[in-house]
Amino acid sequence: MKTRKWIFFALVLIEPALALAQVAVLGDLVNEKSVPAGRSYEGVITVQNLGSENREVRVYQNDYRYDAEGTKAYSEPGKNPRSNSKWINFTPRQFAVGPGEKADINYLVTVPSDSSLRGTYWSMMLVEPVIEVNPETVRQGQIHIIEKVRYGIHMITNVGRMGAGKIAFKKISLMKTDTTRFVRVDLENTGERRLHVSLWADLYDMQGKHIGKFSAKEDVFYPGTSIRCEVDISKVLPGTYKALIVADGGEEALFGVDYSLKLE
Repeated sequence: MKTRKWIFFALVLIEPALALAQVAVLGDLVNEKSVPAGRSYEGVITVQNLGSENREVRVYQNDYRYDAEGTKAYSEPGKNPRSNSKWINFTPRQFAVGPGEKADINYLVTVPSDSSLRGTYWSMMLVEPVIEVNPETVRQGQIHIIEKVRYGIHMITNVGRMGAGKIAFKKISLMKTDTTRFVRVDLENTGERRLHVSLWADLYDMQGKHIGKFSAKEDVFYPGTSIRCEVDISKVLPGTYKALIVADGGEEALFGVDYSLKLE
């Protein structure tokens, strides 16, 4: 009888917060810089081995996109029209780090001398330990569960005059669970720059009386991506209301839409 040989890999992407792992990226996982076209800038990403054994670390790039439905897509560098991956040179791409030791990844970002460039360009720098599996244990059909923590570092370049900030309301719906009621709003960044968005709903009854202002959690999204915001209105009494839903992306990126809702 043949023995099936299985190896299970548990892969965790840390983005953007830190987590306990044998190899950790120190500091902020969002590296953002604003520069004119034709300029360069450099920086350092520091990695530390928190374990008791030597670790081999691999560094590579991907483009990164996401949407309001929760889909996250990693693609080859340069596939995204707003990718800056081709502007980034970094070294080393693979290295060893001893127990308790730190190592630096040096990067240089060179923005092309192109006057048409404006707004936000980004990609992801990925740092992960190299996991080696003993071939003998595989031949013996042993089962291994290997947890591999990968760090995703957002590499963001804002070029020129930052570009236009635009937000589109893609979908609005009233949602209800056993304990909560909320307005779900899907937003798309149709502009040229990364936006920090505050979203809220001002509710009015049918006589025009202001019932209250209800806010969602602040969020951030890139051009061509979308996010989902939820406004909790569980404390609002049953009735029919008019809502002015506002998305504020800062720097004149202020957009609103009217929405009618009936709470039963």
